[in-house]
Amino acid sequence: MIDLFKVVIWSIIFAVVFFVANSLLIKTYGIEMNKYQLYENMESDSAIKKKIEIRGIDVSAYQNRIEWEKVRADNIHFAYIKATEGKTLKDDNFIKNWKGARAAGISVGAYHYFTFGSDGIDQAENFIKTVSNEVGNLPPAVDIEFEGNSTQIPAKEKLKKELKSYIQELEKFYKQKPILYVTYESYEKYIMGDFEEYPVWIRDTSKNPELKDGKKWALWQFSNSGKVLGINTLVDLNKFNGDEMKFEEKW
Repeated sequence: MIDLFKVVIWSIIFAVVFFVANSLLIKTYGIEMNKYQLYENMESDSAIKKKIEIRGIDVSAYQNRIEWEKVRADNIHFAYIKATEGKTLKDDNFIKNWKGARAAGISVGAYHYFTFGSDGIDQAENFIKTVSNEVGNLPPAVDIEFEGNSTQIPAKEKLKKELKSYIQELEKFYKQKPILYVTYESYEKYIMGDFEEYPVWIRDTSKNPELKDGKKWALWQFSNSGKVLGINTLVDLNKFNGDEMKFEEKW
């Protein structure tokens, strides 16, 4: 008798919920759903997060004015924003981009273009003076590549020493392990076999990335000619190696 009473009560509750939900859909969208669709829409938040691909962009003053609300609406979850280069240069649009992206609800991180001919400590000081240590920031990233860099490239061990000094200063200040943005060339020449504890952000615009030593990548820059709402120029597109749940757990 008690079990039958419970069944009746729950049946009434379900009918009421279904009726209200269906009425709202018809009124708002002109859509009518059946009871099976209602069950499907009750999918857990964690299950939904496991299906979401996490896409991001990286930008600099080159992108000019960015309408960040439109960027977020184009399914962009995170943005790495250029802050500094070498030991003195600061990106003209960094502050504007940083504030705009955060206000739009986009996860943000700052990156530094590491110049081969400059002292690592000096470069770290430039970055730290420019980028505040705010709760919720993505880990700082350091761009290590030959394109556009100094032609006066120091010996391998000297460059690695300066890079380690730079990374250690950032790690002490931000309490996060910096991400290493690399090309295959810079990775194999300076990073592979060392810097094992640091996540890698690899550029490969022609195929799925595969590092020579089998290390797993954290971020993948898969295009340097992407189009995103709110940005009038072409922009770099990136992907996180995991779903939304893993993204939240990691960062």
